[in-house]
Amino acid sequence: MQIVNGYVCNCCTEVDLARRGLDPQNPTNDPVKAADEARKAGRFDEAAVILGGSLAGGEAAGTVAPGPRDWRAGNLVDIRA
Repeated sequence: MQIVNGYVCNCCTEVDLARRGLDPQNPTNDPVKAADEARKAGRFDEAAVILGGSLAGGEAAGTVAPGPRDWRAGNLVDIRA
């Protein structure tokens, strides 16, 4: 067993592929096979955090949801004072 260009190689064919910069486990760059290999290795492309409640709406990150408006006396601030 050898490690060539960061790839684990078990035979001379895999060593040749790794020297050319191809992944010996997936030399054809098949996206389905790459996702399967990543899943086996413990890497996931799923969200790390799932938002719930008022954050689950999927709104853009920079938007602000309007809050309740209460214009009764005492809730206002006089910035001139």
